Amino acid sequence: MIALHEPTGTSRLAAFLRAVVRGIKECRLLDGVGYKVERTQYGSLLKLSPTSFSQGTPLKMSYLQSVENDYLVCNEEVGGGGNAVLVAKMPRLRCSASNDETVFGQTWYYGYEQDATYPLVWYRTVSDPGLAVWVEVIVPAYIQDEVIISANIKNTGVTVDTVPLEQVELLPNRFWAG
Repeated sequence: MIALHEPTGTSRLAAFLRAVVRGIKECRLLDGVGYKVERTQYGSLLKLSPTSFSQGTPLKMSYLQSVENDYLVCNEEVGGGGNAVLVAKMPRLRCSASNDETVFGQTWYYGYEQDATYPLVWYRTVSDPGLAVWVEVIVPAYIQDEVIISANIKNTGVTVDTVPLEQVELLPNRFWAG
């Protein structure tokens, strides 16, 4: 377990890092259908019910193979074996959702790019209303064959070859950071 301490100082970077640390500390996974969260002195554990991954239950476990604009390509077995499972990314991580966003009357602009050397890494270029520009990446990074827990929902908003996806990434929890 890593101890997170809020940075001191008055710079914009220190203020940003304090906000990130507070955000990480405040992220609390809640109990859901087929799983319970147990908090210990060593961190949070996800305890799955014995039927969590059986047919008809809302959770699915698969192994990451590749990362696309709006979805993940996973397999039911490590190393790419078993059936392919397409899992929609969480809405805030999708690259085609929007190239701009208005927050409190200010418009922010986004550009997305996949890393040529490490195809599991995506970059997002952000321009703020004052035209400052910076680059963000998804953290924690996607890792080949990592376990992806997804939830079965009817409308993820993502389609692949005109087929709507019904699985959305649930864990691990990810976000853009720069």
